[in-house]
Amino acid sequence: MSTIMNDRDVLLQATSPRLTAPEAGAALLLTVDTPVFHVSTSGAGSPAAINFKATQINLPGTVQFSCSAGGVLSGSGNMRSLAYSAMSVQQVTVTATLLHDSGVTFTVQQIVNKVQDGANGVPGSNGSSGKSARQCFTLIDGYALAFDPASVTVQGDAYPPVGTWGETRPWGAAINGAPAERQVWFQSSGNYDPVTKQTVWTTPFQSYAKFGSLEAISTKTGALTFSDTCKSANGNVVINADGTFYLRSTPSEVTGYQRIELNANGFYVFNKDGRAVIELGMAL
Repeated sequence: MSTIMNDRDVLLQATSPRLTAPEAGAALLLTVDTPVFHVSTSGAGSPAAINFKATQINLPGTVQFSCSAGGVLSGSGNMRSLAYSAMSVQQVTVTATLLHDSGVTFTVQQIVNKVQDGANGVPGSNGSSGKSARQCFTLIDGYALAFDPASVTVQGDAYPPVGTWGETRPWGAAINGAPAERQVWFQSSGNYDPVTKQTVWTTPFQSYAKFGSLEAISTKTGALTFSDTCKSANGNVVINADGTFYLRSTPSEVTGYQRIELNANGFYVFNKDGRAVIELGMAL
């Protein structure tokens, strides 16, 4: 069987291949690490290089890269790099192109800038001075001062006037000696304001005291914890931390003394002759 070709078929076979349009959704993308070289005041650039990547979507062919004047690219394939040292101007444009078989050219670009730190500014002026703390002390006979007034204001950084809270001695910058018995050093805190040039002193409080015997004052101890022995001065009352104790009357040459005692053997009441008249526990 033979095939017969007409003149039209011969012409068609001799022509160049027919060009077709790009596929639907075809695209050329160009991504970049960062579009900025940060330049310090000393001229150091960061990062050392910026990387570019071309991505082809439904788009066959070879991507061509170029860079505007002042920049030189390195690399191959769909990857390129622009080193900071290879960029001599403030701004360059990196272009990726691809010529499709249909004659359509796809072009994408990225702009890279140098951003340099400015010079240090002129130092600012000093701010206004803030308030500063002050303290003063006075020695009083006794243990308390008045609570009124709550504060007193004086010119400059002078001390409070004597007698403001009932004190009789002048105020000073420091404690200059130990208090005697039943004396207390009181302290007042102040704030000096350089704007108003005044000092505000607050109600004084005890700073250092020397107390006499406890019978000289009233006290509320609350919970009292001891680890040894608590006893009266004459020895008639003794309480030990282990729970033993004894109470006895004042001894007399005629009557002797009677006592109550709790020890490891039990609880006992002794008469003036030292004989146990009540025994709760083991016999002595």
